[in-house]
Amino acid sequence: MVLLITQGRGRIVMNRLWLLTCVLALGIGCGGGGGGGGTTPAPNPAVTPPTEPSGVATTIMSATSIRVTWVDNSSNEDGFTIEYLIPPATTFQAAGTLAANATQFAHSGLTPSTNYVYRVKATNTGGTTISTNQGSGTTSAAPVTAPAAPSTLGAQAATSTQINLVWVDNANNEDGFKVESSTSSTTGFTQIGITNANVTVFSATGLTASTQYYFRVRAYNTATSPNSAYSNTANATTQAASSGGSGTWSTPVKISGNQSVYPNLTSNRTSSVGVDTNGVLYVKWLNAAIDTVVASVNNTTWSSPVVTPLVLGLQPMESSIIIAGTKVHCIMVDRVNGDVH
Repeated sequence: MVLLITQGRGRIVMNRLWLLTCVLALGIGCGGGGGGGGTTPAPNPAVTPPTEPSGVATTIMSATSIRVTWVDNSSNEDGFTIEYLIPPATTFQAAGTLAANATQFAHSGLTPSTNYVYRVKATNTGGTTISTNQGSGTTSAAPVTAPAAPSTLGAQAATSTQINLVWVDNANNEDGFKVESSTSSTTGFTQIGITNANVTVFSATGLTASTQYYFRVRAYNTATSPNSAYSNTANATTQAASSGGSGTWSTPVKISGNQSVYPNLTSNRTSSVGVDTNGVLYVKWLNAAIDTVVASVNNTTWSSPVVTPLVLGLQPMESSIIIAGTKVHCIMVDRVNGDVH
């Protein structure tokens, strides 16, 4: 306490001023007029601060963990504080604290594929010093789980050269599916196609007629190896080769009669028969420029009648065909007069 004596208006006035003191090292708060104050610690001037750490470095342990190491240059620290930031942030935050003489720290629970910057502080009652350098490291990418295998693979012949496949997609992280085929149920499988993700159908084409094929499918992900396990093996036999050819029309003919055998198609008009790449059989009346689908390949019964429109003076016609072995039979009925061609 300091006493000041001053002269004022012919009388002596004594003022008391409190000298505010903070003896923080002793844990005494600041105050005025005899009152109490805060408890923020301050360095003890009687204690020498520790020498700052150096050589801060990082080692990537996994997608979520980094090990921080440093050189302890002090013999009087009470402990270390490890701090980090994630660029572009500029403010460090505490990652953890360690006791004296520690030289490494495992920082876990991190985000994959993320850059972390570290610094290390040495502390004692005399103060805190910060490492002379900073260390940084980027966590590795998160591991990708191999996709689940597809299931319930089924195969069905569509034509003499095509078999259609369908399966169940059990994965949620595939990049697509790889399809393999063989003429053996156990060996000789080769990859014949790749689909995109979430696709569950595939058409195997360019096959040999009247041949049994075996198929299997597996999911793949470009970030994993190996791919998923295989699906079940499915098989189907391609249909017999069609006499109508594949994707081409027969040579046009013009004959008469009640019913005839391919290529002598009856109609009293120029006609031809063809099979497209999907195995659908067509009858064509060239003089009317009409293409009419009347049946599917290997149909063993007469197709439903198909009415041709009235074009270029032709009467509406009902047509049916039947395939018996390798021969195609055609019947056309004139809807006006009932004539059979």
